[in-house]
Amino acid sequence: MAIKAIPKLIYTSPLSLHNDVKEDLSAIKIADPIAYAKIAALIRQLRADCKLAEKLLDHGFGEKRTEELSVSKWFDVWKQGKDLWRLKSWELEDQGLKYRIIYLYLRNEARFVVMAIVKRENFDYDDHEDNIRRRICASLQRTYDIH
Repeated sequence: MAIKAIPKLIYTSPLSLHNDVKEDLSAIKIADPIAYAKIAALIRQLRADCKLAEKLLDHGFGEKRTEELSVSKWFDVWKQGKDLWRLKSWELEDQGLKYRIIYLYLRNEARFVVMAIVKRENFDYDDHEDNIRRRICASLQRTYDIH
């Protein structure tokens, strides 16, 4: 009887941070330490709670404040084949901290990568010349060969 090879399993955190996000967090920490602490806590929660992380691919999840988070596809780039999403926390919103977490889902690795954390007022999803959008697209190409 032949012995089947056991497939190698790769265990990763369901959520990682792109290097660009470390700069975002450093800037937020300097500008608004309270927002930084709350965003860092949210990221820790997403990393620790696999059930919550599963909702990161549920377009429309929590959109009517039925959940603690609101999840949606970034349609303009999603239609171009870039699996980018946005997340907002209703708790942060209620405190006047209107930040968006922009993340990529890497299907072949079954993991999420946070690509940017930005104040909503500083980001225009639809403007192809928006600096954050350009940064994310450049990082997708450079890091993941996604064009």
